[in-house]
Amino acid sequence: MKLSRLLAAPVFAGAMLLTQIAGIGPAQAAPSDPHCNYDFRTFNACLRFFGTGQLNEWRAVAGQDAFMSQRSAQEKIDHGTNFRAQLFGDDGNRRTLLADLFLAPGWPAAGPGGLSAELTRVLHGSTLNEDTDGNDEIYAEITYWDFVINDNVTHRTGTVVHEFAPRSEVPDDPGCRVICP
Repeated sequence: MKLSRLLAAPVFAGAMLLTQIAGIGPAQAAPSDPHCNYDFRTFNACLRFFGTGQLNEWRAVAGQDAFMSQRSAQEKIDHGTNFRAQLFGDDGNRRTLLADLFLAPGWPAAGPGGLSAELTRVLHGSTLNEDTDGNDEIYAEITYWDFVINDNVTHRTGTVVHEFAPRSEVPDDPGCRVICP
């Protein structure tokens, strides 16, 4: 085997690892895929959108894990974390507040991995259609109160890139309810 072929595999693997670390991914993943942001040591924050089965209706789900001991996480919950999340549209230098998300039942939670929360809300596509360039770029900021540092902690999720413009049903396809061709 030629040396260039022997070097190709490690170079390709390194390039794949670099794209994961840098957050470079497909131009447009499915909105239901987790779109995450993390620093490898203190937090992981993700955003997803699911069709509800109703025309032009989406469930936004933002979640975060703050890595700490279970005891520290429980102490934060006991002192009141006041979790909140907001969705923003991102168009370069312009950011637009789209909606507030609400804490899902049963959250926040303390576990062996730390402090976790899930926030959600059902939204119409017209709310999520934040621009007219064909794709909407949406991320969430998840914030909680940390009594130890006496300040809010905010984590930004990854960005979902998807066209959320409201669509009408296609007359030839009565089964089309969420995303129509």
